[in-house]
Order: sequence, then C-alpha cells, then structure tokens
Amino acid sequence: MARSQRLRLSDLRRVFDLVGEVVEIGRDPTAWRTHALRGAVKLTGGRVGLSMDMCGTAPGQQPMLVDPLDVGWEGDEASRRRYYAYHESGEIREDPSAQAYFQQIQRTPLLSVLRGQLVDDQTWYASPTVSEARRSGNVDDFICSSCAIAPGALQGFILYRAWGAPYFEVRQRRLLRYFHLSLLRALRKSEALQHAPVELVDLPPRVEQTLELLLAGHSMKQVAYTLGLSPHTVNDYMKILYRRAGVNSRAELLGKYLGRGLYHRLLLPQPLMAVSHFMDQRGDSSVH
Repeated sequence: MARSQRLRLSDLRRVFDLVGEVVEIGRDPTAWRTHALRGAVKLTGGRVGLSMDMCGTAPGQQPMLVDPLDVGWEGDEASRRRYYAYHESGEIREDPSAQAYFQQIQRTPLLSVLRGQLVDDQTWYASPTVSEARRSGNVDDFICSSCAIAPGALQGFILYRAWGAPYFEVRQRRLLRYFHLSLLRALRKSEALQHAPVELVDLPPRVEQTLELLLAGHSMKQVAYTLGLSPHTVNDYMKILYRRAGVNSRAELLGKYLGRGLYHRLLLPQPLMAVSHFMDQRGDSSVH
C-alpha cells in the first residue's frame, strides 16, 4: 500500500512549535534564519539546508545570494566550499532547475516544489552543474520554497538530500510549504503585535493564543485542532475578541489588527529589507 502523502495533525503541531521558536528568537535575521533552516531540515528529513534569499532573479538579471546561510555541512567544509564555488562562478544561469524555478516564480508569489517538478531525471543528471557542483558538494535531490517579496527579490529555503539518497516526496514538499507560509505570516504578525490596539492588550492566555493563530492565517477549525479545543470553545473565544475589538466578524478583526501599514514588513537581511520596504512604499509588494 502506498504511503499517504497527506499532512498529519502531528505535522501541523511540529510546524507550529518551530514557528514559535523562530519568532521568539527576535529580530536578528541571521539567528532566526539559521534556526528556521535547522528546523526545516529536521522536519523534512533533509541533509543540508540553504537560504534562498536572492536578488536579481527577474529576466535579464544576474541572480545573487543575499547573506547566504547554510546548515548540515558541519564537518565537511570541503564539500561546502565546492558547492559555493559554483554559485560564485555565475554558472547558476546554466542550471536547468534554477532556470525553470525563476520562470515559475514570476507567475506564483509563493512557490514550493520538488526537484522532479522542475526538471526530469535525465536532464538533471546530465547537467554539468549537477555533476560538478551538487555531486562534489554531496547533495542531490531537493525541495525548495520561495516567496517573491518584490520583483527580482526572493526569500526562502532550499533543502537537499545527500547524493544517492531517496528523493523527497510530496509530503515533504507540503510540509515545507506549510512551514514557510506559517513563518511568513508569523513574522509579519510579530511586527503588528508591537503596535496592537489597546483594546486587544492583556487578553486571557487562551484567547490571546487564538488571536495569534488567526493572525498567522489559521482557520477556526485549525485553531481548535492546534490548541486541542472544541470548535464551540473557539467560537466563544472569538466572541470575546469581537467584543473587545468592537467588531462583528473575523474579517473586521484581522483588518483592524493588521491594517496599520506594517503587515508587509519582514525581518529580512539587507538588501532584501530595503527592496521590500521600497516596494511596500510603492504598493507593489507580492506578499499579501
């Protein structure tokens, strides 16, 4: 019998815990990005994780990693150096998977894919960038997830398995996507929390947790599952939130809480923060 590729409740809770850990780390982009990478590798059973924070990914531009981070090569610095030499040489432009990814990200603001969805095995293993960079770096099949925060600027992760290891499956892609989406929402929400309306300060603990999950994009059903509550109890907490905020619906609540011009700001390294902030001022941000 084929193994189910659906996410389980335990997966959602692991993601919730990891996102909470990342947010608690604070505003240091190196610290939270490193912890997020380690957690994503563990979640998906990968070997190596790299940041995919990039500029210059629009057509006709030269892709460039911004403040690159990686985990998983500890004790194998030679493989790590060989991998990065490939990026520094500019040969990424000849990488068939990179070409396919950059084309798709122009059409999809948040893209999470398996390597096999970008390039078939024959093309992949015939590519010099695979034999010269990936194999020498002892990495092979991958999953990646990136968000287009502005034209030509991406924020995300790429997770590799060791050379010759089994391929990633659909379940791992779904898990990475759910983690990435939840993380982006939580980071934006953490900015908004610093400017919370006074009527939503000092809430009872469970009501506050309900609000935080709603702000992270969870449905009321997902809130109930995550907190181990009944839908009836969550509905009671929603009534408390509506009454305290002076609103009559979930949409009004989120609009009042997040509609303060800070929802698009992410805790990112420069120059991605500068690009994101500039596009926010123009109203062109791809993240909503």
